[in-house]
Amino acid sequence: MTDRETAWRDALSAHSSSGMPLSRYCRDKGLNYHQAVYWRRRLATIDAAAGLSVPDAPAPTFSLVELSEPPRQVADSGVAIECGRCRISLKAGFDPSVLSRALAVLSGLEAD
Repeated sequence: MTDRETAWRDALSAHSSSGMPLSRYCRDKGLNYHQAVYWRRRLATIDAAAGLSVPDAPAPTFSLVELSEPPRQVADSGVAIECGRCRISLKAGFDPSVLSRALAVLSGLEAD
């Protein structure tokens, strides 16, 4: 094994343990990315011919997250009453006695 081969084996082994993308690892360590790719392939070929296993890159980690929809806002199921210039908007669950008084006031205005 040559010194160059040993140096690249060490560098690629350290990269494999780092968890970083090869491009970033090379940039941080001052290595040429294209040479690293070349040596990774070359060493894999040498190891395969020798019957050695090539260490795989670490498996990506992930977490499952359950998402839930926020409660839906139900539109107000009220009603709006318009008569002439008057408009009365009633929300769901309005008080009928308030409506009766409002209509009584409005009927008195119509007579004027």
